[in-house]
Amino acid sequence: MTHNTSRLHGAPLALSLVLFFAVILACTCSLPSRALQPTSSPGAAIETAAVMTLTAMVGQNPTATTTMTAYPTYTPYPTYTPLPSVTNQPPSLTPTRTPTATPYLHFVNPTHIFIPMPLQPLASGDLVLENIFLSFPGGPNPGNEVVLTVANVPSGSLSGKFDYQVFANGGLVESLTDVPIPAGSEAFWTGYIVNGDMTIRAVLDPNNKLNETNKSNNVLTKSCSSATHTCS
Repeated sequence: MTHNTSRLHGAPLALSLVLFFAVILACTCSLPSRALQPTSSPGAAIETAAVMTLTAMVGQNPTATTTMTAYPTYTPYPTYTPLPSVTNQPPSLTPTRTPTATPYLHFVNPTHIFIPMPLQPLASGDLVLENIFLSFPGGPNPGNEVVLTVANVPSGSLSGKFDYQVFANGGLVESLTDVPIPAGSEAFWTGYIVNGDMTIRAVLDPNNKLNETNKSNNVLTKSCSSATHTCS
């Protein structure tokens, strides 16, 4: 006698499927009615059992409903706006040459007013009044004419022209302008004739037109006599 073991081994599987379908159908809480029809196939028997079990569970709580809680509304993050990229570089600056201003010397006077004075370049020479003497008579020259000895120190350091004045006993008797500056030492006849005993004073560059290293040697005073043709 033989036994059909395939049906015995399928019994636990059938029971598991019944419980599985029962749980699913219980969650949905709804299943349309179905008439149970007898059948002789094993699959139909399993389906019939599952339907019967679900019908029994629904019959115990026919008003059961499932409440679903909705998720909160999603709020999106604000749209990201990228920072603008720097593309324009500052223009390169071209250095400009600043003109050199003429130097000025400022000093404060008693009224507190600033007076600009242009600076003189450094002096390189000196005009010196070396001597005053009287000429000797001879020929058409009556003598006793005031003669000045002027030197350019060092030789050739100054160029251009100069002025000079001659005073006799305090009064201006001769004033000459635009006299060529000598290259070295030279005698200049002034044209003034001494009569008797007189005090002769001569001044070189009285208006300070020349830029010299020493101004104190531009003035010289002597006592001259027409009787002896001398100055001391």
